[in-house]
Amino acid sequence: MPSTHKPSYLVIRYDDFGAAHSPQCAARLLVEQMLCREMAARSWPWLCAITPLQSVNPDHASETGRVPLQNDPDRVALLRDVMHDGCAEPAVHGLTHHTWKQLPRFGTEFAGLPQDKQYHILREAKDRVEQLVGRASPVFVPPWNSFDQATVRAARQAGFEMISAGLLEPVANPTDIAMVPATIEAVHLQQMLDAEQTILPGSVMVLLVHAPDFRVADPHAGYLDLHEFVPLIDRAIEKLDLEVIPIRQIPSRVTSGLDRRVQRAVDLFDHREALYDLPVWGRYAQKTLLPYAAVLLPEPAAMRVSLALNALLALGCLIWMTVVGLGTFAIVRISPGWGRHAVAAICACAGVALTAHAARNAWLKRFRGRWGTRRVGYRTWTALVTGSAAVTALIIHLSLS
Repeated sequence: MPSTHKPSYLVIRYDDFGAAHSPQCAARLLVEQMLCREMAARSWPWLCAITPLQSVNPDHASETGRVPLQNDPDRVALLRDVMHDGCAEPAVHGLTHHTWKQLPRFGTEFAGLPQDKQYHILREAKDRVEQLVGRASPVFVPPWNSFDQATVRAARQAGFEMISAGLLEPVANPTDIAMVPATIEAVHLQQMLDAEQTILPGSVMVLLVHAPDFRVADPHAGYLDLHEFVPLIDRAIEKLDLEVIPIRQIPSRVTSGLDRRVQRAVDLFDHREALYDLPVWGRYAQKTLLPYAAVLLPEPAAMRVSLALNALLALGCLIWMTVVGLGTFAIVRISPGWGRHAVAAICACAGVALTAHAARNAWLKRFRGRWGTRRVGYRTWTALVTGSAAVTALIIHLSLS
């Protein structure tokens, strides 16, 4: 009888492989040497995202300093060794990792530029990387995971077969270029395993790794020692029933609906980010959603999770409206004599002001793109619901008076 077991897949993606441009790069090299050594020892395929012309201060839009990767012999030798072994896949991680524009949450080397400009940057970057590694590099990893529709068209024109970004930017109906975004970082993988959470069979997890994840490269932001990374992956493989595969195998392993998986993952990521705004139970909801929002779920499972989440949110909204409305109505009704009118007036002013403020924020976010997003957070929705419920309760009170 054929097995019905559906494995889940793990892709390991390392970003920011570029030339030394600061004193911290010596420590970063230790991380890269560890990854090359340990991945090869265990025959784990991984994606190495390479920046061929590293910007010295990538966060500064006016910065012009560049360091070619070929001028860093230690990294070039390491890169060629690991590519020769066949364990690592090369990816293009921009040309310079330079931000020409600083967005509210991240910078961008590509988004917002004309398509022809993006094409020339991508073409030069691809040529430089392929010359360095001596093989084709069909995967593009946008710096800061930031791109737009023009980037997708330019990447296709430049000869890329796949884009691996994050879950921040949805792509509308890509046709001849695959989208396989990073879905989780090591710190969240640790949280999942510590909480004994599991993922649904048939899921795809793309683990994003940076050198600053390790204390040796960044003592302040790092949360892993060099010797802790491989045991973390071993633990994930065992507990989550994962198979480590190259990123370019994902479209063939996920035989249908990869684009729908990505769109569902973006939607769940949005929900998880927005829930953080909610008081008391926002962080609990985030942790509960983590195993669903940290993978590309199979389409039927993603639909069930999305429907269940929307139903819970609608129920919570209804309960909150009822509590606020009944509470406002009760406070006004039990107020004595003349005080009732004063309390009603105060509640009405507060309700109208809260409703107007939340509606303004929702309009500016959704239709004007203020604050770098077109998503309306749950904090804004909560304020809108609270104000509307209070005003509705006062209208009922006036109709009964």
